[in-house]
Amino acid sequence: MGVYCLEEEDRNVSIDNIVNRANIAQKYIKSLPGDQFGFYNKEIRDKVVDESELESEMEGAIERQEFRIFVQPKISIQNHNRIVGGEVLVRWENPRRGTILPGQFISIMEREGKIILLDRYMFELSCKWLHEYLRSGNPPINLAVNVSKMGILRDDFVDYYGSIKEKYEIPDGLLELEFTETVMLSDDTVFNSLVAKLHEKRIYLFP
Repeated sequence: MGVYCLEEEDRNVSIDNIVNRANIAQKYIKSLPGDQFGFYNKEIRDKVVDESELESEMEGAIERQEFRIFVQPKISIQNHNRIVGGEVLVRWENPRRGTILPGQFISIMEREGKIILLDRYMFELSCKWLHEYLRSGNPPINLAVNVSKMGILRDDFVDYYGSIKEKYEIPDGLLELEFTETVMLSDDTVFNSLVAKLHEKRIYLFP
């Protein structure tokens, strides 16, 4: 529930504006866990407006290739500090705001159902990067890419990821998909079947 408390200076504020402010408080509070109610204030208004602006730019940002990959290396200290793998991180290079960190946009994308677009874009970009890395003569490394629960539940999930792996000629065993524990499905049979199908394409799924 969103609540807007009338002040003395609000006598001339229209009903529409009052309802709109209560709605802003409600939209903000519903993204938080638990059954809650929120009171409208400037902080809430600024945050909701900010998120709405980001939301309106997200899909176009993927098309404009504003999301970039950064590979965080995994070092083996037992193997003379050699790079043996990497974890793909995403940053949004927004021309208006500069670099935006995942904490500012991932939850919005999940809420609005746009996270699948980002998942797939980042996976293809990662495969392209790995293909060029190997073609330059570098030794093979494992590359870990994040995937969302919403993406895993798509019917074409395995086929899509397998086709991108083949498109960029990625050798077997070098790609890892990482997910949070919340991705675990209630039906173990369905989840195990999904893992088995990915393994057939030599793509591995890890928590």
